[in-house]
Amino acid sequence: VGNGLGQGPGGASSSLNNTGAGGGHGGNGGDNSTSAAGQGYCDITNVDTIGSGGAGSQSLKGGSGGGLIILSATGTITLNGTITANGGVAGNNTAGGGAGGGIKIIADIITGTPVKFSASGGSSPGAGNVGGGGGGCVNLVYTTSNSISPTSSYFFITGGVGTGTGVGGSGGMALVKQASANGNLYVLGNTLSTSAITQPSSTVSAITADSIYVSSTIFQITSTKIFTLVNSDPFSGNGLGEIRVYGTIFKPGGFSTINNGVIAIFASGIMTASSTVNLGVSSTLRLTTSS
Repeated sequence: VGNGLGQGPGGASSSLNNTGAGGGHGGNGGDNSTSAAGQGYCDITNVDTIGSGGAGSQSLKGGSGGGLIILSATGTITLNGTITANGGVAGNNTAGGGAGGGIKIIADIITGTPVKFSASGGSSPGAGNVGGGGGGCVNLVYTTSNSISPTSSYFFITGGVGTGTGVGGSGGMALVKQASANGNLYVLGNTLSTSAITQPSSTVSAITADSIYVSSTIFQITSTKIFTLVNSDPFSGNGLGEIRVYGTIFKPGGFSTINNGVIAIFASGIMTASSTVNLGVSSTLRLTTSS
């Protein structure tokens, strides 16, 4: 069970009439002009947290955050259905949505034909000026083998929809990895807004992944973070995602090609590669001094 009304590490602040904001977890909640959304805090390298609640207004209920589901086995886990830890829908059209929760699957062997892993942010049922909840987090960790091909289509971790002047919640994160390896990181949203950000937990100073797929959201590497990518061609997405670098993004041996996305290097950011960086299809590399 997730956090209730405005509660939790990423709980949205109290809000004014008709302006509820969304809770955060994997991604930040959606805000609006008068109330602050909850910030993301999930540790994608070890998902063990629940989603936070959206803010209510007029003493009415914001959406609760999604809960935490952990399936752990020393042998085989077979997945053929849907696993759901979605954020709650707000109880009124003046309240924000709850953030998506957490899903962690750990086994020696992971197999099956799952329908989806769902940890989406909640929305508002009406047309007030309210924000959606941020998306949640998913871990799939195996020791020997995983027969589920890791593609973005399995993960429903987008933020909830914002209405009126409210902003939709930012996308959540999913990490699929072998226990002794780095894994593939997916950051999946349904809205691209400068205030709807997905970022690593403040408690994690460095993350290493083989690759990253960013879809319709902003993934932000904050000033204290080091994000290392291992594959020679580690970037992919739907052409509508963006990686913002305030800290350091590093690729041993250099990047080969950046495809289907935007990388923005800000004044304090560093992008380190020891060989040529090629911009591929639907890609932009932007240097900026703005925040």
